[in-house]
Amino acid sequence: MNRELFVSTALKYEGYPCLSAAKNPGKGYGPAGFHCSGYIIFLLRELGFPLLPSILTARQLFDLVGILVHEECAERGDLIFFSRHGRWPTHVGILLDETSYLSSPGITDSVVCIREIPHCRFNKKPGIIYAQSPIGYKRLFAVSPSAK
Repeated sequence: MNRELFVSTALKYEGYPCLSAAKNPGKGYGPAGFHCSGYIIFLLRELGFPLLPSILTARQLFDLVGILVHEECAERGDLIFFSRHGRWPTHVGILLDETSYLSSPGITDSVVCIREIPHCRFNKKPGIIYAQSPIGYKRLFAVSPSAK
């Protein structure tokens, strides 16, 4: 996937309304209102990226889409994932540069916007998998149907 095309397409939706996924089940996948994963899924589908219809959440995007890249290798257009509690991905956005990303905050009455990348550490508790947030970066790629 062309990361710059992904970013430029994503930026067209800056300022579009957001929805809470928890308060709006089944919604958040279109310009009438995005939640974080719905925004990414909408963009990928708009660009013709092959995506399983069962992928609906940040956790599923993290588990099933793209390849993991180290933080120091992350580039503009890679997906950036966060965790609210250190157990699994709960938020996703699009990396713009070393300090900012684009995402839907997933909060009703908010808008798709550019945000500063927060770096926070979790207190070590039982069941914690990730010691800090952001928890990972994924590079999007798709194999051409003609590739063997």
